[in-house]
Amino acid sequence: MAKLSYTKKKNGRYARIQLKVGGKLELVNIGYSTTKKQEARDSKLLELVSSLEVTKAAGLKLDFEQKKLLEILREKDPAFVERLVRKGLLVQTQTNVTVGQLFDFYKDNHLGVLKARTCRNYRQAQAVFEKFVGTETLISRISIGDMRDFISFCKKDRDEKGGPKPVCEDSTIGNYLKRTRSAFAYAVEKEWITENPIQYDASKFKIVKSNSKKKKQEQLLTEETLSHLLSQSHDFEFGLLLNLVRWTGCRIAEALILRWDDLDFSEDDPTISLREKDTQESGVNRDEMPTRVMPMWEKLRPMLEKARSLAASDEVYVFNNILKLRDKPEFEVVDATGAVLRRGRYETNANSRITKAIRRAGLIVWPQAWHGIRDYRINELGRLGYREAEISAWCGNSEATRKLHYNATAVTAEDRRKAAGVRSEAAGVSMVYEKSAETELERIVQEMAQSGEGRELLEVIQKALIQADSGELEIAEKYTRRDSNPQPSVPKTDALSS
Repeated sequence: MAKLSYTKKKNGRYARIQLKVGGKLELVNIGYSTTKKQEARDSKLLELVSSLEVTKAAGLKLDFEQKKLLEILREKDPAFVERLVRKGLLVQTQTNVTVGQLFDFYKDNHLGVLKARTCRNYRQAQAVFEKFVGTETLISRISIGDMRDFISFCKKDRDEKGGPKPVCEDSTIGNYLKRTRSAFAYAVEKEWITENPIQYDASKFKIVKSNSKKKKQEQLLTEETLSHLLSQSHDFEFGLLLNLVRWTGCRIAEALILRWDDLDFSEDDPTISLREKDTQESGVNRDEMPTRVMPMWEKLRPMLEKARSLAASDEVYVFNNILKLRDKPEFEVVDATGAVLRRGRYETNANSRITKAIRRAGLIVWPQAWHGIRDYRINELGRLGYREAEISAWCGNSEATRKLHYNATAVTAEDRRKAAGVRSEAAGVSMVYEKSAETELERIVQEMAQSGEGRELLEVIQKALIQADSGELEIAEKYTRRDSNPQPSVPKTDALSS
């Protein structure tokens, strides 16, 4: 049993605690004790050390109260705690781990359990919180108050005039909090801290498309702008990629790993099989990846047949000559630490390529360019009357997920024209252009005029183009048929019309 002893020294009484660790007698110095306050300190330390001695002898773990007292003592007298560690009474714990170390521990210990890419994404999100609270801050010092201050920090900043301005969308903040909370939960499991300080209402930080992005996408991504983009002169493979995403509604990553073996050109049941990377497993075994089978849409088949005729007989992948794909493995190759050795096809970022194509077409870039086209196609299939079961089987995701993440093009100009009773072939076009694309717009308007609209209308449109001084121009004209007995045409309703 631990005992408190005092020794007379030149400067006064000196306090020590005598105890046994592993059958060996040990002395732990406290320090000079010449006042009643210091004597009270000695008694409290004796009580704590006696408790730790019993726990050590029984081979038990420290209980909640012992951990709490040690955390307080570490702040007030870290040297005494270190003496206990050196004497073997305490096994070195990680209560002194820093925020930066915690996040690194979490990443390193989850490699192989989670995908390396997922671990890196978690670490990148956690780095934002780390920067706010400080890399060297002890995890035991992080409080719920720090978490709330972090949310406030993300929600507002100061502009040049000193006024508040929003910085992060709620969904982005939710991503930071979710991934930071998981690391602190790991620290709780390791018993480095007693409770998780990252506590928040997840319902307030749902990952959804922001209203501003949704509104902008509804305005910019229309049937006309999408058709105009596809009609431009593109490198053949890139044009095929655009059309593949446009008609299948697949994810860009799924398109980039498409193999010729995934295509069935049979006459009775032509199909395209898309491999979806499993979010629960590593996903590197292609044979175990979830597969969706969809029709080989009539609009797409001629382009795929041409691509097949141009490809070498031993070619494996459909896409090879764009985005430096030919020399890339299907998935990225990483080392034991999760560092990328070779970037894979599935992880290739194609955003800059499509952004340049949209701008060259004279259009304003809509949010999430590739995702927007997938969004458009999924909603288009719904308008064409396909069942939810069919859309789920062909495009992936549940109906609930589509309503949450794929609703930015749910209502189109065509829908509004039908509601207003306007004939679709007489509704003109609705596209949003960059200023620099006025000559391209003039060409399109001239082509419209050649379909029987007359020179007067062309002059009006050209005049409007010259006078336009804004970054956006919308042309929407109702044309009157010149025949004496006009008959409204019946728009196509098959699955291939857009």
